[in-house]
Amino acid sequence: MFMTSLFERNFRKYGERGYRHILLEAGHVGQNIYLTSISVGIPVRAIAGTRDAEIENLLGIDGQTESLVNTIIFG
Repeated sequence: MFMTSLFERNFRKYGERGYRHILLEAGHVGQNIYLTSISVGIPVRAIAGTRDAEIENLLGIDGQTESLVNTIIFG
């Protein structure tokens, strides 16, 4: 699972704190995915060492206005 964020949406609402909120929310979503997956017996891992530019290219996002913020694998 690839989580991305559109930065401008958060910056408009939260100003310079927007980036911090993006990362916090990505962490909260990831934690809930972990809790749900474990409760139904599906192994899950967050991956920090990704090739962001290659993944963003695969997803068709530019890495500037929208970028990868979290990656989770299942199984």
